[in-house]
Amino acid sequence: MAFSNTPANDTYRTVPIKFDATPTLRSVDNTVRRDSHIINFFYDRISQENKEREVTLKKRPGISTGTQSLSKAVSTDTIRGYFYEEQEDIYFWAVGNKVYKYIPSPAGSYTALVATLATSSGEVCFDLFQKASDGSVYILFSDGTNLWSQKLRTYPDTAAVSVSDADFPGTGHMPKFVVLDGYVFIAKGNTIYNSDLDDFSAWTAGKEIDCEMSSDNIKALIKNKNYILAIGYDSLEIFWDGGDGTSPLQRNDSGFKSIGLIGGIASVGDITYFLGQEKKSLPKVFRIEGFKVEPVSNAVVERTLEPLTATTSQINTLYGNILTADGHTFYCLSTPNITWVLDTEEKFWYEWRAADDTPLQVEACWAKHRGGQFLATKNTSTIDFFSPLVYNDKNSNFTASYTTEDSLFGSVNWKTANRLSVVSDRYLTTGSSILTVQWSDNDWADGPTGSTTVNLFLNLPKAHRLGRFRNRSFRVLYSDNYPLRIKLLELEINIGSH
Repeated sequence: MAFSNTPANDTYRTVPIKFDATPTLRSVDNTVRRDSHIINFFYDRISQENKEREVTLKKRPGISTGTQSLSKAVSTDTIRGYFYEEQEDIYFWAVGNKVYKYIPSPAGSYTALVATLATSSGEVCFDLFQKASDGSVYILFSDGTNLWSQKLRTYPDTAAVSVSDADFPGTGHMPKFVVLDGYVFIAKGNTIYNSDLDDFSAWTAGKEIDCEMSSDNIKALIKNKNYILAIGYDSLEIFWDGGDGTSPLQRNDSGFKSIGLIGGIASVGDITYFLGQEKKSLPKVFRIEGFKVEPVSNAVVERTLEPLTATTSQINTLYGNILTADGHTFYCLSTPNITWVLDTEEKFWYEWRAADDTPLQVEACWAKHRGGQFLATKNTSTIDFFSPLVYNDKNSNFTASYTTEDSLFGSVNWKTANRLSVVSDRYLTTGSSILTVQWSDNDWADGPTGSTTVNLFLNLPKAHRLGRFRNRSFRVLYSDNYPLRIKLLELEINIGSH
């Protein structure tokens, strides 16, 4: 018999298709979607005592439109840098040659111009400085030409001023500076300069230390715990506050790495992520915690990031941000070609895209101390909210998709698919919400072989008579503005004799 459900010749099977794959893109071109891939979804894993760990596939949160203007001249202006001051709930950002701040005070919010910079492009970096002598707090920011300061927690606002000391490193320093132990550290060339103790505005000639273990220049200083990492084009050196000598810093020679910075720096707690490159290697995403510097990207991520090193313009439009929502913390690496998102706890990578199917490019993130994730995306003019309560982006639906691995389902024989069931949450019991299921029997060589739809508001969403195949890959696509959590697909098949 070709097909039978009898115990003597059982050819009937019900096979679960679990959502546990990792992306396996075969090409640097991420638009070639012929392998297992996850777009605008993420895994939600729940561990229960004495039970198998449950894995579900969840649609990413959406973006709610905010009302606070970013004061852009045109919507295509880019955010050059940003900062969030927790104690007084102040948002800072730089756009064009201006630095602004926004205070959403319950008594009446207001936006103010903080400073007009000498530059209108390039990175602007921020940090807080508190004087031990009187407890006063300042916001510091640099554009690589000047170091500016504005005193905080005083009313009315004091004017922002730039450091005028003749011994300040001046034009050509790296905007990414560090505040540590009462000093401001700034890099220029291969040298790290420091301010006087407890005074960011005073600088003394000769107070410096060189990076001597490699011949390249410093691109950024990164603070990690009580260390400073000086990272250049092909080297990384680690310093700590030794408290003596011409500089308060001392080098830790054992911490040297042959790793250079490309961009995408973002920190959460005591952990920093960045896109870098070991000598003679593809770009990788690295994770820094103390002295430990390790790659966290996989071959698929690195393959798709390889074209980024081709042009300076692509590197200059690279953003690294930390997003927190729905109980997860993500490192978001936005590029012109692709946006990769790493779940920092689960260590899985996902691709996130916008409603127009372009990479979801996040330019700035302000994570509120009391909860809430605010952000700015490319070509938008407001501070928006990354919200677990909406599932579209600013009222435009985006598509979440998951492509399974190509499978023979245990046999090379021909098979007939009788039924496909979708095991998922049921958000409503009336109306409809449509999930599209596509499949390919020839490795997606000519697009989908077939397609069907199911209503997720039914008790058991399912489709029948899905045709004959030897091997098959499925793809689910969902665009409605509803939460979606899928547990698995269940496929009922009959296996033929050849």
